[in-house]
Amino acid sequence: EFLFTTTFDGADYAALAKSLQPPIKEKEAREAMEILIDLELVSQDSLNNWRPTSKVLTKDNSIASVYIPAYHLENIRIGSESIERFSKDERNISSVTMNLTKEQYLNACEEVKRLREKLLNMSTVSGNSGPIYQCNMQLFPVTVQGDQSESL
Repeated sequence: EFLFTTTFDGADYAALAKSLQPPIKEKEAREAMEILIDLELVSQDSLNNWRPTSKVLTKDNSIASVYIPAYHLENIRIGSESIERFSKDERNISSVTMNLTKEQYLNACEEVKRLREKLLNMSTVSGNSGPIYQCNMQLFPVTVQGDQSESL
């Protein structure tokens, strides 16, 4: 994410590590860059600065990955910490609890997908002038349905 908003010449891993929220260790920044390079997600530009190879990274749905759940769990953890790390003016966290039929649930999933696509489009057309934001969206049951509740 850092590489979208600033230049990184591969020298100052301490600055790279401190630029993230939450900050990480210099060793972690170095290891992360090695992974990004190995995966060909970053490459050096004409000035030898490291840049993402694409503005948009998407998950290949045809490949089952053990890394995706870990990625989501880490984003949820960082999101929960953001409540204390940032003021209300710097973050937007809200929730809604609702009753949905299966059809309404599927429609809600489509709406979430459309919102993700709209936000991603906003990001790609805005240029690289602002900070990077993380948007987590979750839609999951908080009750059991029908006969399942009777066995509780």
